[in-house]
Amino acid sequence: MRKRGKLIKHKAAAAPCVMNQVILPGYEIQLQMALQAFRFGHAEPSHYLSLEDAMDMMRVAIELFPQQRPDPSTQAATEAALIALQNIYERYTDTGKLGCSSAELQVLHLLVETSRDYWSRRSGALYIAAFEQLEKVRAWQKKQQEKAA
Repeated sequence: MRKRGKLIKHKAAAAPCVMNQVILPGYEIQLQMALQAFRFGHAEPSHYLSLEDAMDMMRVAIELFPQQRPDPSTQAATEAALIALQNIYERYTDTGKLGCSSAELQVLHLLVETSRDYWSRRSGALYIAAFEQLEKVRAWQKKQQEKAA
């Protein structure tokens, strides 16, 4: 016998982000590969940029939708990752080699785990909105660099 509650006739705006991770596992694999590259000492700029994009995506998502439930652990992880990535970048500009200390490696590991956990608890619509916003910011940054050159 059917319940006599009201029928819900609307669809979700987008698939849950967990479905995106199952269908397209490339994002998570890319982050794990970047982490392993730093761990074993053969990191390249593309690995650095993957980790930076993961951090930026979470920061954009937190800023885009302030009405969502606050997540202080994610904010703390992104702030720690920002410091670690800045240290890695400064070292790269000084020496020309990408590498990290053990403390920075732990922070990068925390970033990857936090990113996976954060996006598995959020909607796919938030992921898409954060990705689009990050693309706009990157395009603006590229224009600014071209004007300066």
